[in-house]
Amino acid sequence: MALPDGTRQSGEAEHRLLEVFQKVDSSDLDGALASVERLTDDLPHFQAAHLVEADLLGLRSGLSPSIGSQESLLGSGRRAEVVRLQQLQEELKRRLQAHQRPPHQGSVPREFLRVSDSVRHAIAIDASKSRLYLFANEGLGLRIIGDYYISVGILGVDKRREGDQRTPLGIYFTNGQIPGQRLPDFYGKGALPLNYPNGWDRSLGRSGSGIWLHGTPPDQFARTPLASDGCIVLSNPDMQFLLDTVDSNTPVLIRDSIEWTDAWQAFQENLRPDPFMETVRDWERVRRAQSAQKLEAVYEPGFLRAPGKRRQLQQYSQHYAASDFAVQEVSVYGWTDAQGEVKVVTHHSTSSVSPDGLSVRQYWHQRDGQWKILTEDVLARPLG
Repeated sequence: MALPDGTRQSGEAEHRLLEVFQKVDSSDLDGALASVERLTDDLPHFQAAHLVEADLLGLRSGLSPSIGSQESLLGSGRRAEVVRLQQLQEELKRRLQAHQRPPHQGSVPREFLRVSDSVRHAIAIDASKSRLYLFANEGLGLRIIGDYYISVGILGVDKRREGDQRTPLGIYFTNGQIPGQRLPDFYGKGALPLNYPNGWDRSLGRSGSGIWLHGTPPDQFARTPLASDGCIVLSNPDMQFLLDTVDSNTPVLIRDSIEWTDAWQAFQENLRPDPFMETVRDWERVRRAQSAQKLEAVYEPGFLRAPGKRRQLQQYSQHYAASDFAVQEVSVYGWTDAQGEVKVVTHHSTSSVSPDGLSVRQYWHQRDGQWKILTEDVLARPLG
């Protein structure tokens, strides 16, 4: 009898599957088969686990079912079933490799340059490994508290336009959450929408919308590595854990392959003088000065020419001009690709004019050695 999702902890199914492989490595085929049979009984829609079960039955019979079945299916012209079999084998391969080669303990993605204590969690996605890493911010840096299998776009990553079935690459943020009760069954337990296209995407003419982290329909436990129209898809227990854990405006890094750095070293570097932080302080001084001419020193011309942007800047002028105006809770995330280098800055500022303060997200771009703001958006709390 299948167990209801609520009785299974996040990540438990994959842990049970990995235990099956460990028993195989120990030549305990009977124990492995018994374990995977219990797993498929509990999770009848976990198709990758069913494939392992079939292979173990074949091994016990002296056969190699997944290979032999490919040959017979090709011979009968059933190529779609061969493709499906290969996709499930790739899922198993990626799950096993993630277990065998996890990130070093105490490491973080190099893009997380400076994370304020106000940011409770961060997410990093490595598409090449089909993994999502969830971090908790514990004051002395980020620590991995979750490591989950995910699926991305059918055609991979590097989204450029609407409908290209690719997952975007970049620094994004969650835009609240949508509970599963408000969505079709296709999205499972719910969704965390992302702010794609972000400021950098828009400046490059990238299009599209509706990029979410979401769950799976009732008849699927998980999807194969390349299976979505561009969203990031998790199993429902894993998705539920994210929904229960992360805030709105949680940073989400999506890379084809993550580069890791030592978390303690990154924390110590945050305590040292940073030339870019001086650039952020220049922005602070410009906003205090209330000079339209000086705005051009820190904002891209395209931003200042955009409809309504100068009016937006003027809207908060009294807040920035207040004698007790102060910027705090500054976070900086880096991004570099073939099109250039970007820094994403979030911060919260306070003043007697705005007792609740102002939370802002900026995308900065370096051009000819000078950093300028591409986009600036005012956010609601909590700040990411």
